[in-house]
Amino acid sequence: QMSAESSSEFGKIERQKWEYWTGFIGANAEGAEIKKYLKEQWPNWNPSKYSPESMIPGLNKFGEEGWELVHMQPIAGVGKNMDVFFQTDIGSFSAWYFCVFKRPKL
Repeated sequence: QMSAESSSEFGKIERQKWEYWTGFIGANAEGAEIKKYLKEQWPNWNPSKYSPESMIPGLNKFGEEGWELVHMQPIAGVGKNMDVFFQTDIGSFSAWYFCVFKRPKL
């Protein structure tokens, strides 16, 4: 039987509680701030428009707020209802990722 708390010889110990955030993050190296960041990090590299490295500043912002990325999965696209598009043909490209973050619940 699982419980949210456990006991020890020193008394009751509460287990860590978490909160989660899920969402879609797109890779796009076209913004001025992103271009500046990429140039500072890799001065001799000319990234393509959809380089995954373009997501680093956004991911770092989540980290600064205490969020930890626990899952990232590429998806074929995001629909107008924020639903995930699945491509049945082989050979599809995408710059979108479904992400799950967690942080300790206060």
